[in-house]
Formats: sequence, structure tokens, C-alpha cells
Amino acid sequence: QDVRKGLLRRGWEENPSKDGETFDLKWTLHDSEVAYQSLRKGQIVNHFEGNADVTSKGRLARTVRNMSWELDQDPRGALPDSFDV
Repeated sequence: QDVRKGLLRRGWEENPSKDGETFDLKWTLHDSEVAYQSLRKGQIVNHFEGNADVTSKGRLARTVRNMSWELDQDPRGALPDSFDV
């Protein structure tokens, strides 16, 4: 809500259609809500396609644990404790 309010104060207009393709910025909760193949030049979304292994705390922790063979240190020291429950 804070991002939305800030953009509206700056003169941005809200498109009430969540599935619409007319937007400059689309802010979603889930990566699956973005049709990456349909994005037009200049359209911005708050996700990057195909990088859930580093943008979700639980999956990032799992990725770091699984990469321990590449690290010269204990992977638990690379990030704060995190649990995927």
C-alpha cells in the first residue's frame, strides 16, 4: 500500500484491471502473476523471471546449503539462519 500511495501522490494513474496489459509498472506478490513473454518495451515488473532460487528466503537458504561444495567456508556463515518450514 505504501508504494501505491507514493506513486499516486506523484501523479501516476492506477489501472484497476489486475490482468490488464496496459501499465508502466506492475507490482505483484507472485512471480507467476507476470506474463513475461507479453511485456512490451518500457514495462517494468517487480520480479525477475526464473530467479526464485535467490529471491525467496527459504529457497535462497537451500541454494546456499546446496552450493557448499563451491564455498571456501561453512555456508551457514554466508547468510543469517533461515528455515524453510
